[in-house]
Amino acid sequence: MKVSARARGMLRREREKLEEEAEESGGELNIVPFLDIVMNILIFLFATITSMLAVGHIGVNLPSRSSGASASVVEDDPNKKPDLGLMVGITSNGFILIKQGRKVFQDDVPDKLPTIPKKGDGTYDYAALSKTLVKWKGEFPESKTAILIADSEITYEFVIGTMDVLRKDGEKELFPVVLFSAGFQ
Repeated sequence: MKVSARARGMLRREREKLEEEAEESGGELNIVPFLDIVMNILIFLFATITSMLAVGHIGVNLPSRSSGASASVVEDDPNKKPDLGLMVGITSNGFILIKQGRKVFQDDVPDKLPTIPKKGDGTYDYAALSKTLVKWKGEFPESKTAILIADSEITYEFVIGTMDVLRKDGEKELFPVVLFSAGFQ
């Protein structure tokens, strides 16, 4: 089949037109629409994550630093009752309680630690701890501070549970100021 000169000219112009279009695009991908989609998704994710993020807040008072000279000053007020000086230690065996700088022993038997051992099922006895703290708060009603000490292997759940018991017994406030101290060795 013979193609006329006119048809050949039209085919040549079409081919040249297609070649020019191919050269203009350069074979590159247009990624602008893709980047628009990605940015919209990121903005949406950031907006939803900040509203869904649950942040817990626990008020903690740390002990203040003092020099040895000022710490050794003793008040001579005879009417002032001694402070409870409560320290509660959480160990893998139970709670160790320290009152007025002296360890309180289980059943008042020296060297029989901990003060409040774990229950038979291996859980901490928060009820016994609360009962002891309520009794001591009755003896020292002005005392508001307790120091919490925990072994390094004690999980966060038990530290927070103990803090809750230290702060309140139901609706009754016990020791609202809970200070943290270094753990046992």
